[in-house]
Amino acid sequence: MSAVGRDYARDLLAVLERSPRALCKSELFGRARVSMANPDALAELDRLVREGRVRVAVLNGRRYYYVHDGQLVADVAKLGYRQRQVLALLALRGPMGAGDVARALRCPRATSGKALVSLARRGLVQAKEGLYELTDIGQKVVRVFWPHGIPPALLG
Repeated sequence: MSAVGRDYARDLLAVLERSPRALCKSELFGRARVSMANPDALAELDRLVREGRVRVAVLNGRRYYYVHDGQLVADVAKLGYRQRQVLALLALRGPMGAGDVARALRCPRATSGKALVSLARRGLVQAKEGLYELTDIGQKVVRVFWPHGIPPALLG
């Protein structure tokens, strides 16, 4: 707790508890109405992370803070239709090559390739030995997007 009596840890945890998704530091501090230049608040956030009460995921060099496994760690609201199709396909069939993804979705390889690259950049898929597969974060995104299962119509 700081010298003026504010409990930054409580405030930061309260914001994270209410959030449906992970928050970057600027969002977290903004919602808690705390200056990012406040050394006491920064120290409290670091302490919460060290204690394991707040978890951190790093995507594209940016740190996202969360407390629940169900919270989205990536900004998935901006995923396009083709990207969602690729996520669903990989969730259903497992690791696939770029050409196999294009054939399964009946689209040009360049189109599926763009979707795969974008998803990899976001940390939702990764390539291993020429096959793309969902990362842990990608699997979480699939569960959040389709909690009752992937609709067959999505894949055509």
